[in-house]
Amino acid sequence: MITDSHCHSTWSQDGKASPEQMLAAAAERQIDILAITDHADFMPGDSIFAPERYLENLHSIAASSRKVKLICGVELGIQAEHADLCRAFVAGHNFDFIIASMHRARELDFYYGEFYKHHGDANECWKIYLEESLKAVRAFEDFDVFGHLDLIRRYGLTRGTKIPAQLGSELDELLSWLIEHNKGIEINTSGIRYGLESFHPYLEILQRYCQMGGQIVTIGSDSHNIETLGENFLPAVEMLKSCGIQRVAWYKNRQPHFADL
Repeated sequence: MITDSHCHSTWSQDGKASPEQMLAAAAERQIDILAITDHADFMPGDSIFAPERYLENLHSIAASSRKVKLICGVELGIQAEHADLCRAFVAGHNFDFIIASMHRARELDFYYGEFYKHHGDANECWKIYLEESLKAVRAFEDFDVFGHLDLIRRYGLTRGTKIPAQLGSELDELLSWLIEHNKGIEINTSGIRYGLESFHPYLEILQRYCQMGGQIVTIGSDSHNIETLGENFLPAVEMLKSCGIQRVAWYKNRQPHFADL
């Protein structure tokens, strides 16, 4: 079974293909399960959509899909400061799958570099990222999987770096919380696409998650177009196997399901 549990359509402001086009491309690539997880972030100018209209569109497409099981998801940009906004957004809406992702810390954006203008070195940036991630998930627990756990490896002072050894306890505290609350993490294959030498997260983080008892891992391409849909699924499977995990997770009705590898 081939799954892609993270992709974006034109319901995201940076998406390049409609849900219908994404689904057709998934069928051509023999992807069995596709989760469309468009962006909902909560700063002015961010990508966000009306959940009622979005879900109506995706559920209509899902009902007519014969080759691919379409999962109706969302990628929430979480911060502790936005917990109430996240709760209000998902309340009463029947999403199948919710990814929680840190795109900012302390209201400062990673991608556009605002975060790095306020912090002096990579170690400090990693410390704040891990601490703020833990604060965010404690403040907003209504999600299924934590997205691209080492996202800041893409950007600025932390590009290409790894979590410093002295911050191992901060990483463990975040992973422990996720495991205790039955939350998964993802192998997000877009790291290679961003010029890194690894997926998100890099291998040592996945190994640590598994060593601590974590068992829920999804695989997603984080595609924003049809060209990269399902990208690097098989290498991600091998990464899972190398950590002793023999099944990949996917979600329906907010419940994890598993496919043997």
